[in-house]
Amino acid sequence: MKRKLFFVLAVVTALAITGINYASTQATKTVTVSSTGFADVTQAVAGAGNYGTVDFSSWQPAVNTSGTTGSGDLYIIDRSAGATGDIYGTLYLSNAAALANDYSYLNLKINIYGKNTEDTVWTDVLSEPSVLTLANGYVSFTINDTYDLYSISIDSGSFYCISTATTDGSSLSPEYYVEIR
Repeated sequence: MKRKLFFVLAVVTALAITGINYASTQATKTVTVSSTGFADVTQAVAGAGNYGTVDFSSWQPAVNTSGTTGSGDLYIIDRSAGATGDIYGTLYLSNAAALANDYSYLNLKINIYGKNTEDTVWTDVLSEPSVLTLANGYVSFTINDTYDLYSISIDSGSFYCISTATTDGSSLSPEYYVEIR
């Protein structure tokens, strides 16, 4: 008799706790979010960024040789649409696995430059540039609201090429993806 009583109490207690947990996870709330303009991000075109170039003509890999990439601009971030406060970004090397088939290492010195719309000179805004590699695959950065325009650029880079095959998932050309939030 006592066993049945304890069993019934245990079941009732378990149902009460489960019911409370279920009720607490089913709450809904409506949140209204209003937003002003945010930053526009575009792929850099010739003449738009700190270096004014987007091609890397000095980057010519050959098998079993090391080399340099040269410099160039990747993306332009335009804050003039009304973005306020800090902007957080991440630049990804989106085909690192394919590049690893052709390079034993690839190191790219990533820097960010800023200027106001009316200015002609770009200013280095990072206290220390980041290095994007095959091993890390991404670099993160913070952009403050000092300037209207920012250029995400490659200052320099180095590589060692082990193959120039571009079949079977290999690639000699890096592909980038930038996330701005």
